[in-house]
Amino acid sequence: MRLRNSQNNLATQDTLLQIAKGRFEIGKIAENELLQMELGHLNSQNEVTTNTISLKRTSQNLARYLELETEDIELFIPEKLVDFEVSVETALDEATNNRKSVIEFRRRRLEAERNLAQIKGTNRLEINVNANFGLNKRADEYDDLFQDFDRQQNVSVSLGIPIFDWGVSKSKRKMGEADLGLVETNIEQEQQAFEQEIYLHILNWSSKRDFLATSEKAKEIAIKRYQITKERYVLGKITITDLNLAQQEKDKAELEYLNSLQNFWTDYYTLRKLTLYDFINNKKIEAENIIMD
Repeated sequence: MRLRNSQNNLATQDTLLQIAKGRFEIGKIAENELLQMELGHLNSQNEVTTNTISLKRTSQNLARYLELETEDIELFIPEKLVDFEVSVETALDEATNNRKSVIEFRRRRLEAERNLAQIKGTNRLEINVNANFGLNKRADEYDDLFQDFDRQQNVSVSLGIPIFDWGVSKSKRKMGEADLGLVETNIEQEQQAFEQEIYLHILNWSSKRDFLATSEKAKEIAIKRYQITKERYVLGKITITDLNLAQQEKDKAELEYLNSLQNFWTDYYTLRKLTLYDFINNKKIEAENIIMD
C-alpha cells in the first residue's frame, strides 16, 4: 500500500508540477510555490524508490518463510469482513474443554490428593509381598549353558503395624493437607486468571472490530477530501500546503486502516489459539491428518 500510494502521489505530483510551471510563467504563482512543488516531486520519487526496495525485501522474506519458488506475491485486501460474533460463554466453555491448562489443573490436584492419601495410608497396617525368581548356570561348554538351570526363587511377606511415632505421622498428614490446600488455592487463582484472559481477549477483539469500522470510515473520508482538495488546487482556489496536508492525511488513514485490519485478525486468531475453536464456522478446530511420503 505504501508503494501504491507513493506511485499515485508521484503521478499526481508530476501533473501538478506541470500546471505549476505554467502558472509561474504567466505570473499566477510565486517562485516559492513552484520550488515547493519541485521539492515535493523529488520527495515522491525518493519514496517510490524506498518503498520498491522495501517491498522487494519483504516479498523475499515471505517467499522464503513459505518456501515459495517465486517472489511475485500480490496480497489482496478483503472488501468486507465476515459477520460473526464471539460469545464469552462459548469461549470459556471451549477453552475449558480444549486447552491443556485445564488438564494440567486436574493433574496437579490429583497428585496433591494422591500424596495426602499416601501419607494417611502409612499410619495404618501395611502388608508387603515380594517375589523373586532367577536362573543361573555355569559350564565349560557353550551349549551346556542352556541346560539344567539352577533356579533361585523366594517369596517374602512383611507385616507392618504402627505403634508409636512421636507425632511424626500426624505432622506429615498436616503438611500434606496444607500442601493440598495450597495447590487448590493456586489452581483456583490460575483458573480465575485463565478465565480473565479469555474475557479480556474477547473484549479487546470487540474493541478492535469497532475501531476497524471507524478507521474504514476515516479512510473513505480522507480519500474523498483529498480528491476535492486536488480539484480545488487545479482550479487555483487553495495553496500547495493544503494539498500536501490532505495527501498526507489520506496516506495515513489508508495505512491506519490496514493496521486495524491486521490487529483485528491477529486478536481473532489469538482467541482461536486460546480456545481451539473456530468462531466463524462454529466448530472445534481439528488437526488434519498429514501423510508424509
